[in-house]
Amino acid sequence: MKTTVLKCLSAGALFALAFTAAAQPHGHLYIGAASTNAGTPLSFVNGIEFAASNAYVKYLFYTNGSRYSNFYQGNITLTGYARTPGHPEFNSSAAAWGAWLHASIAAVEGPPGGAFAFWESLSNSPTIHVPSGGTSTNLFRVSETAGEPGGDPYGHIHGRRFTATAPGLYKVTFQAWDLSTNGPGGGPIHTTSQLFPVYFEAGLISSIQRSNNVARITYGSFTNWTFTVETTTNLLATNTWSAIGVPRVGDDYFQTQSDTNATNGAKWYRVRAVPQAF
Repeated sequence: MKTTVLKCLSAGALFALAFTAAAQPHGHLYIGAASTNAGTPLSFVNGIEFAASNAYVKYLFYTNGSRYSNFYQGNITLTGYARTPGHPEFNSSAAAWGAWLHASIAAVEGPPGGAFAFWESLSNSPTIHVPSGGTSTNLFRVSETAGEPGGDPYGHIHGRRFTATAPGLYKVTFQAWDLSTNGPGGGPIHTTSQLFPVYFEAGLISSIQRSNNVARITYGSFTNWTFTVETTTNLLATNTWSAIGVPRVGDDYFQTQSDTNATNGAKWYRVRAVPQAF
């Protein structure tokens, strides 16, 4: 298999990620509501799994060919719970019958000059493009209905992607909307959800923090891959990289490992990731 290495030389540290291309699992961020009563706000029902407070991060792979060439790409599927009993994704927290669910990328914080985007299925260019520091009011559809009265709000559309243009950490704020006209006065049934931030990591180590002789290396991990933090004091010599601690299994959350021998001399770090064997 082909191995790709991503590098960035900055402030005396080499940030690198080596991986072998393979499919990665993706999560489902479910949209529903606490009640079907008119005026009840939509919510990201399982949002705790993706919360920044729990150190969740979605890793975006760099792609050098085909549709997403020169982008960092990955996916979280925004999904509307089904209201139809017996449906595989039926949930009592589903939005009301007749709700027509959409979502927005309300704001993006990321590396200077970078941008975050949403791609619709089979599209050859971004559908919604938001630069770092920018906001957007553009929406993409989540429900698979056309907004008809009594329609099931369910939606689980595959083939979509999120991309980033520059390496670094992105804080992406989502919001869920009901664009139906099936509520009171011909308006929506549900009000708009609260803003919900999710972190995406494009390519590089998130941060290296040093205190005295201890360096803390934080990186975004992903499920079914094993990660090893490595260090060297000589980039020109071969076979000088050594592991810090033991390899760790990724879990779609930020992970941190410490180098307790971070001396005053120049030292470089990288994270090596390989898929687990099953």
